Amino acid sequence: MQLSVRDLAEALGLPSATVYRWLKTRGLPGVTVQDEVRFNRVDVLEWSLRRGFGLVRDLFAGEDEDQHMTAPVAEALARGGTRPIPGGPLGPEVADSLAAALPEVPAAHLASLLPALRAGRAPGWQPVPQGPVIIPRPRHPLVCPLSAPSLVVVYPSRGVALPASFGPELIRAWIWILSPTPRAHLALLERLGRMLIRQGLADLLAAQVSPERLHAEIAFREEAA
Repeated sequence: MQLSVRDLAEALGLPSATVYRWLKTRGLPGVTVQDEVRFNRVDVLEWSLRRGFGLVRDLFAGEDEDQHMTAPVAEALARGGTRPIPGGPLGPEVADSLAAALPEVPAAHLASLLPALRAGRAPGWQPVPQGPVIIPRPRHPLVCPLSAPSLVVVYPSRGVALPASFGPELIRAWIWILSPTPRAHLALLERLGRMLIRQGLADLLAAQVSPERLHAEIAFREEAA
C-alpha cells in the first residue's frame, strides 16, 4: 500500500505542509495519482536514509506474515554480532576478508558480490550522513535461509577507503543485514536507520565500541523509543 501525504507526515513527524514543500525542494519521491500525491514505502526509506531524515514510525512492521521476521535490532545484532577485518583500500584484500568474516552469506550472493568488491565497488551499500558508516541499500537485500534477520557489524581496524562517491572518510563500520525475506530486510533497515539518524548510533559505530556496549546501547535506544 502506498502512503498518503498525511501518512508520510506522521512517519517523518512533520506537518503535511512541510511534506508538500519538500516535494519541490528536497526531492521527496512522490507521484500524483488522480490529483493526490502518493509515496512508495521503499522509495521513502531510500530517500530518508540518503538525506538523513529519520522516520519516527515503522512503515513495514506488520507487513510480514511472520511477525518474528521484524525482530528488534538488538535481537538481530545478538544473532549476527561484530566481526573484525584488517581493512584498507576496497579491493581484493578487503573483499576476501569480508568473505571470511561472513561465512553464513550464501555462496550465490558472494559470487555476485565479490567481483564488485574486489574491483573497488560497493553497489549494495550507501553511506549515512551522520558518520563513517555504510549500510545496505533498501533494494539490495541479502536473503539467506534464516529463521529471523541477523545484523552483522564489520569493524575494519584500518578503516576502508571507498570510491569518492561515498565521501572522503575511511569507513569505520560496515553494516550487513542477512534476512529471510526482503520485507524483513526493509523493516530492520528502517529501525536501524532511525537509530543512526536520530539517536546517535553512528558515533558509537565510528568509535568501534565493544560488542557488549554496542548491544547494550542499541537495546537501550529501543526501550527508550
